[in-house]
Parts: sequence; structure tokens; C-alpha cells
Amino acid sequence: ESTWKQYAAWYALFIEWGLIMGVDVEDCEMTLEVLSRVLIRSLVMMWYGGGYAASTMEIYTTAVVTRVRDRGLGNLRENVAVGKLMEGIKRKLGCAVTKKLPVEGHHVKALMEMGPPEHDGEAWTGNKANIELQWAHAVAMVVLAWAAFLRCSEIINLQVCDLTWIKERLELCIRKAKADQLGLTAVTEIEYAQKGSEKCLLTYFEAYLKKVLGGVVIEAG
Repeated sequence: ESTWKQYAAWYALFIEWGLIMGVDVEDCEMTLEVLSRVLIRSLVMMWYGGGYAASTMEIYTTAVVTRVRDRGLGNLRENVAVGKLMEGIKRKLGCAVTKKLPVEGHHVKALMEMGPPEHDGEAWTGNKANIELQWAHAVAMVVLAWAAFLRCSEIINLQVCDLTWIKERLELCIRKAKADQLGLTAVTEIEYAQKGSEKCLLTYFEAYLKKVLGGVVIEAG
């Protein structure tokens, strides 16, 4: 099921590439030749401009090929140019997968101690108070994610009502997790650091909520 969802997402990207090129790839009268051209051009753009890995572009290609074949339009893999392009990309980029470096404790600590950036007119805009709020929000989300072992997608789906303070801990309701294929949701907890600790992640996050919301409600546990 997860594989087909992934294929659907990549095919949606193919549709977007088609629209950019002025081609409706979903047209019932679409030809295999035109689809091949859209696929080839999109792969070239993903290679030169997108910085995609060879393995990622292979998944994208497989998703498009599978959908086109299921529509009864033929096999895009039979196009020599598609095969040669993918072969060249793999030879040029290599097939090794480079994992992203992890965020470590000293990174989080450094962010907590840093002040807000200067106004740059792009990412950080507005007056000083606005930039400070932007920075506080960004760091607070990193702190929460680090403390609760959350993925980016799980942070994005969080709502204020998913946060429950119960005495000396915070309970987080994770509505949608990558490993939760059935959508059953999960609950994870964050506790305050012991007295005398140099840093307390939950105290930092609580201070952020008090700043933007005015306070938190602690339920009896």
C-alpha cells in the first residue's frame, strides 16, 4: 500500500511537469511519444536543477512507467532515449545513497543559545519583534522534534489540542506517523529535566508556548 501511495505522489509530480511544458499528460488521446518527451525533459531538469539522487529518479521513472502502462498506452522503458538517459545519470551520479547527517544534542543546544538572525529581506523579514518570533518558533519546533523523536511530517501535522500537560510531563498525540499505516495514532511523552540540569528541553518549549499563547493548562494526572 505504501509503495502505491509513493508511486501516486511521484506521478503527480509528472503531471506537474507536463503542465509546466504545456502538456496534459492525462489526456485520453495522449501518445506514448509525447509522454516520453515529457519524462525525458523532466528527468534532465531534476538532474541538473533539482539535485535529485539517481535512485530517486529511478523511483520517479518507475512510477510514471507503471501508470502509463496501466493506462494501456505502452511501455516507456522501450524508448531508447529514456534508458540511455537513466544509464548516464546512474553512471554520472553513482548509485550510492548518502544519508543525511543526524541532528545531535550539541546542535540543539547551540540553537537554544543563539539569538535571532538579522533582517535579510528574504527568509527573515519584518521588524525586530517579528524576526524574534519567527526564530523562537523555528527553534521551538526543533527542540520539540528532538525531545520527542519526531519526523518533519509529524511536526507539521501537530495541533495545539494534541499537546496535553499532565503534572511533570507533556503528552503528544501523534495523529499521523510514517510507521503508522493503519492511522491508529500514538502518544509520546516528554518529561522535565532533573533539577540541576544545564538545559531542559520541555522548559524551553513551554516558555515558547507561554510567549505565543499566554500559558499552558496542566491537567490532573
